[in-house]
Amino acid sequence: MLGQTDTYWKIECILNGKNKYKRRVYLINKNTWLVENIKFYKADVEFPEREMKVDQTEMAGNIVIAKKVSMTSYKSGTKQIKSSSEMIMDNYSLNTEIKPEVFTGQNLQKEEF
Repeated sequence: MLGQTDTYWKIECILNGKNKYKRRVYLINKNTWLVENIKFYKADVEFPEREMKVDQTEMAGNIVIAKKVSMTSYKSGTKQIKSSSEMIMDNYSLNTEIKPEVFTGQNLQKEEF
């Protein structure tokens, strides 16, 4: 994966109020993550890697609402661009309040699956 590090964050994403995903997310910088899809509903499905850029975030406890999300999907050497106006990311794996430092690349814990 492009720019991948061994620092990632296991989250659950709900795009536009539907389509729940479980994903492993690699933080690259404040506004860019590489997202690896783990499961789509109950089926184990492999998805192409996606690069997500977040221009605005809101935080409420351990819930991060990422707005103005643009998602680029790479599949078979082609680039498909999709965008979503809002993504809700529920940090269900760490069970701790997300600190703003998460988005600076500091204080991220590596979570094993």
